[in-house]
Order: sequence, then C-alpha cells, then structure tokens
Amino acid sequence: MTNTLSKQIGKTLTPPKAFFKWCESQIPIYKWQNKKQTILSSERDTGTIIEKRLTKTSRLDFPEKFYPFGIILVSKTRIEIQSYGYWLDIKGGKEKLEYRLTNFERFSNNAHIKAYNGYDNWYNGLVANYGYMSSPYTNTLFYPNDWQSTLKKNQDMMYLDLPPIQRQNIARIYKYREEIEYLQKIGNYSLSESIMFTGKLPYGNDYFSTVDMSIITKKWLKRYKSLLKNSDKSFNEIMLQIDVQKHHGKMVDGVSHLVHYKQMRKLPKAIKRTKFLNYIKKQKFSNFSISYYLDYINMLQELSTPLDDSMVFPKDLQKAHDKAVDTINQLKRELKRQTYEKRLNQIKNYDKEIDEFVFLVPKDLQEIVDEGNKLRHCVGNQDYLDRHANGQTTIVFIRQKDKPNKPYFTMEYANQRVVQIQGKRNREEVPTNISQAVGKWEKHIKKIS
Repeated sequence: MTNTLSKQIGKTLTPPKAFFKWCESQIPIYKWQNKKQTILSSERDTGTIIEKRLTKTSRLDFPEKFYPFGIILVSKTRIEIQSYGYWLDIKGGKEKLEYRLTNFERFSNNAHIKAYNGYDNWYNGLVANYGYMSSPYTNTLFYPNDWQSTLKKNQDMMYLDLPPIQRQNIARIYKYREEIEYLQKIGNYSLSESIMFTGKLPYGNDYFSTVDMSIITKKWLKRYKSLLKNSDKSFNEIMLQIDVQKHHGKMVDGVSHLVHYKQMRKLPKAIKRTKFLNYIKKQKFSNFSISYYLDYINMLQELSTPLDDSMVFPKDLQKAHDKAVDTINQLKRELKRQTYEKRLNQIKNYDKEIDEFVFLVPKDLQEIVDEGNKLRHCVGNQDYLDRHANGQTTIVFIRQKDKPNKPYFTMEYANQRVVQIQGKRNREEVPTNISQAVGKWEKHIKKIS
C-alpha cells in the first residue's frame, strides 16, 4: 500500500545511464587463476580487477559488502540528492550485485523533503549508511556530473550568484535563498556568503563569523538596507553598529574582532558604547578580556557602585577586578559571620565539661576547617560547613580538659542524636571513657533542648 509521503514524492528525476555504469566501475571484480583454471566473479566490463591465486583453499565466498553512491540532479523545478546503495555478495566465486535508491532529498516548491526508501514505501528522514554511528552520507561517493553549473537552470536558484559550493551547502542556500538574493542585489556579498556557508565564513574565527538567521529576516534586511548596501562588513560588525546607533553612539573602526555583539548587549545602559569601544581598542582586549570585563561590571552592579567613567574604564582592569573580588568576598564573609553568630547563639549551651573532657561548639566556621586539617578527617569540607551553619547538623569538638586547645575527637550531632565520633584519620575505635562522656553529654542536651 502506497503511503502519503510516497504519493508526495511521486516520480523522482532519472539519473543518466552513465551514472550506474560509473557506480559499477567503483565495485571490484575478483579474479582467481592458476595454470589450469580462471574464475572471474563478474562479466562486467568495468571495475578494478583484484587478482588472487586459485588454490584448493581459496575462499570463493565473501560476506555481503555495501557500497554507497550519490548523484545530485537539477531540473527547472527541482533539485534532488539521490543516494543508491549497492550490495555485493559473492558465492562460489560469482557475484550477486543488487542496488536500489535509498536516501532521497528534494528541494522544490519552497519545501525540503528528506526521505529514505524502505523497498515498498518512502519514510520520513534519512537513514545512516552504517548504523547509528554514521551519517546518511558516510563514505558516499558522488558522481562528478558538474551539478553546480546546472543550478542556474533551476527556477529557485537561477537568480543567485553562487560561489563554488558543496552538497552540504544546498539545504541552507535553498532555505535562505530570498535573503541571499536580496543582499546580492544591494551589493552585499560578504553577508550573503556568510549565510551560504552554514552560517560561517570559510575563514576566520567561527565565533565572530556565525550569523543568526532568526535576526536576518526580510523585515530586518529592509529596515537596515542603507547600512547593508554595498557593504563588506561582517554580521558581527553590523550588529555592533546597530547596537551603537540604538544607544546614540558612533561606531569605532577595528573593534569587531575584539567584542561580539551578544557581549555588547550585556553592557548596562549607563556605559556609553563609543567610549567602551575606544577603551577596548586602546587596551587591546581579547574575547577573553571582554568576559573578564563583564564579570567586573557585574561585580560593580552587585556592590551598587555608581558606573562613572573612572570605575567602568579602569587603567588596570586586573587590579580593579581583583579589588572588586576582594570587596565582595569581604562582604560575604561578614554576612556569613553575622549569620553564624545567630546560629552560635542557638547552640552555645552545647559547651559542657564532663569527666576529664570538655565539649565545645566551634566559635566560627574556620575552626571546623582547622579541626579537619589537624585530625585529617572530612569534617572540614564544604558540605559539613554548610550543614553546620544552616542547622542541619551540629559539629562539636571533644577536647581533653588539660589540653582544651588541642583537637582530640570530633562529634556530629543531628536529629537529637550523636551521628558519629571521629578521631585522627577517621579513627573508628572510640575509647570507652569518650563513649561514656558522650552519653552523659547527650542526656544533658536533651534536658535543655
């Protein structure tokens, strides 16, 4: 039964007979021979002959081998990419060669059809040549029929001035042919080529040469026609110029390789674009420097610093950046200290002398880090610090009365019970006198809680 896609595709363009002869010429013919006998795998008159000595142990049966070939056909109303699969099977020294049309692409009526042939019907999408690790065109040899020159015969492509292109460029050029044609008509070949080559120029930095086709619409082209006409500027440079104009500035030459327009958009309105571009040109910024600069500006905003010229255009960016980092870290430490003071007030009654030991809660988070370092266990890592600070757990130091400043054992208390007790190097054996003191401490805490 014919499916809907098969009806839509209908009759495909017919490749010339020379194409199939060319395909067969790429497939080897095997020849086994000795003084008495010759075995030829095929009667084809084309194909490289692979000669083998014929003996009693000669292997005349080969597993099936796959050969993919392709052809690009152009008519007035269609462009088709047809892939043919050839399967060579040799039994008893004789070949069985089969082929069929497999993958198929058509560009026509403003539509791009991708389909594969499943013997009786067409199905959406292209099938990989060698399984999921390959592509539909892996190892495919394309027939040299000079299809590029025949594109002028196609009604959809005939008005385009096309440079040398490859098979993989066809889909993009067909999709954006109206935008390309418009740009070429107003003398902008630089941007039209950027669109053709998969959104990237065939040279230079990909990050700066990529074009965004969600921006380059017909409406956008008409709106900025005066800016685009007879221009050889890159897409990035054009977008920078548009941004500068929106902020009532003047474009600066020689900066389009220093900053990307998406980075420019991240600048606060308070930063004047022309001054910024002159600044990065003078400072000889790189793309990495721009990211570093934006990080600096974000910190200024976090600190609610007025964005005057002396602050946003520092003579020494690294020094200014480091100073901002230090200020933010200092504020964070102060905030953490203030937060921990509230937490410490909640657990101050956990301090207790029992038997020959003293139980102490950390007076600041750094004490926990020092405890972990000196006893070489994991209590000083960030997870314990965070959970202790927010009250999910409580770290308590167990010290000997006569050595209250020397780490001895560390205890974790959570959900109204002692979770673990660790000594040096995560020592598992807890002395009896420690266990007894911990039991008494735990009873004391439950009474006062």
